[in-house]
Amino acid sequence: MDEHDTSPQPVHIVFTVQVIAAALMFGAVIFAGVAAWVVSSRQQPPSDALLAYVAVGMAIVLFIARSIIPARIVNTQRMALAKSLQTQPQPESELEQALGQVFLMKTIFELAISEGAAFSVLAMFFVSGHWWLLAIVGVVLAVKALSFPTNMKYQDWLHNQHQLMNIED
Repeated sequence: MDEHDTSPQPVHIVFTVQVIAAALMFGAVIFAGVAAWVVSSRQQPPSDALLAYVAVGMAIVLFIARSIIPARIVNTQRMALAKSLQTQPQPESELEQALGQVFLMKTIFELAISEGAAFSVLAMFFVSGHWWLLAIVGVVLAVKALSFPTNMKYQDWLHNQHQLMNIED
């Protein structure tokens, strides 16, 4: 390996994504706490539940998008990599780098879409005062926590991408 190589290594990629994931989760938890404090201090009865149901519907749509959009990005990028390897073979380290960037992009998209779901529900909780919306946010955060990026998940993902690239050849 070149000592002047500044490309991100797998450990750095995973660490970067972990920091981003933790920060996004922490932001939602902090906002939930602030919103709960404000709603409890208003001492108003909850408003019409229609907005709350709209927020839950939006969260469901976003979770469906969370499973579709990043997967399409990965498929597109993987096929482009496979095609470029057919015309211009690259060292394994460059392929790992390229796949690492795809993993980073995919994971950030997943996290951002989940964040949108959490904050849309939190905003409706803030507006409507329906406490059950915090349970929905809890589910969103639990899903984010369960899919928290780890080195093992990254290595498994890389292995799967290599297998898929071999199949698509």
